[in-house]
Amino acid sequence: MRLPDPEHSYAVLIGASTYESDELPDVPAVRNNLEGLAAALTDPARGSLRPGHCTTVGDQASVRETYRALRGYAERAEDTFIVYFAGHGLTGLKHHELYLALSDTGVNELPVSALSFEVIRGLFSECSATNRVLILDCCFSGRAVLDFMAKPEEVFLGQVEIAGTYTLASVPANALALAPPGETYTAFTGELIHLLSEGVRGGPELLTLGDIYRRLRTNMSSRNLPLPGQRGTGTADFLALTRNPAYETPSPSPPEESKPRATTRKSRPNNWLTVPTIVKLSGAVAVGVAATIAALQLIPPARPTATTPSPTAITSSSPTTAVPTVNPTTTYPAPATSPSQTPTSIPSGPRELALEAALKWAKAFVTHPPGISEEKWLEGLRPYTTEDYLSTLSTVNPDNITDNEVIGPPIFKSSHTAGMEIEVRTDRDALVLFVVKKPDGWKVAQHDSAH
Repeated sequence: MRLPDPEHSYAVLIGASTYESDELPDVPAVRNNLEGLAAALTDPARGSLRPGHCTTVGDQASVRETYRALRGYAERAEDTFIVYFAGHGLTGLKHHELYLALSDTGVNELPVSALSFEVIRGLFSECSATNRVLILDCCFSGRAVLDFMAKPEEVFLGQVEIAGTYTLASVPANALALAPPGETYTAFTGELIHLLSEGVRGGPELLTLGDIYRRLRTNMSSRNLPLPGQRGTGTADFLALTRNPAYETPSPSPPEESKPRATTRKSRPNNWLTVPTIVKLSGAVAVGVAATIAALQLIPPARPTATTPSPTAITSSSPTTAVPTVNPTTTYPAPATSPSQTPTSIPSGPRELALEAALKWAKAFVTHPPGISEEKWLEGLRPYTTEDYLSTLSTVNPDNITDNEVIGPPIFKSSHTAGMEIEVRTDRDALVLFVVKKPDGWKVAQHDSAH
């Protein structure tokens, strides 16, 4: 879980608030969308982009000027490339191809006056950025997909799916649903800007695309607004857009009064520390977690020596392999650890069970022979996956997974109060899995790539 590298990440925000065509109603709120979203993404304290790396393309831009902005930033992006569009979506009369309307778009001249989605698809496909993100806030008025689709939202999401790209989209049926009268922003983008600017109280330090999607659906459902959809890769789901403004840094624990040790107590190695940890939770969960944490001790990573075994080694009858060092994926300091990620030691019994579950999950994840259905692939993952994450994986096309087989044993990386981080090597990369304890066993709650 991380933010984009600000030195090598770029965003293009496109929107049309006024239209020359009488068939396309104006959407004044779109102008505010561009300003508000750019401010959230480039905020010095919580944003992920440098101001000079985020450009807006508004009402006066032609199709050629919009294309040049997209191509220029796509060529520069090495870490993350973000494209946002707000406005009218249109479809061709003959082949029903998708177009994004600009201010001077004519509904009878779509190929030459509107931005073809195939152009955007091509730019994303050629972009070398590690993460590619597409955010769409489109309504379909005028000659719309509503004329020939029973469920336009589902068909639209299928049309805008791009291999290797995370897509977050809202598809309201008309301009009124897109931007209710009197609102500063459109409905979907307004919720997105509010989330990025105000944050989630009690939430994680970083707001990932997955967090944002789930929170948006909850908030918009409560207001009876059109619900957003998502398509994309499992790894991009854990890329953050901003820091969480409502995140509260845990207070440091008060120093414990020194007490004489009992003479019968065994001495600890020098690399063991006792950690009085105070976790503020509510209800019966607090009692159980506090009791567990009080009984645990912090085991910091130690370099293996001739006499001290590595704490990350796996108990096995075969020789132990040293844990490889994983290079950081960003060029700036990592954020402070959240209270739910406070490292703790885990008894070897639960650890072995978690390692076993991680290995089974990884094998099921990379098992995707040609032609396998998404349903069958998900069924293989179900016994080892939390229900929430299984829902996220339902948006993944197994054909887009490049790993084909597991080539090494699971490697314990770290433990937290919420679970464990385990790495599994594949023929293409390494999967980093976050495994949590559930009543029916250890389950994978999220995963990412190690590199």
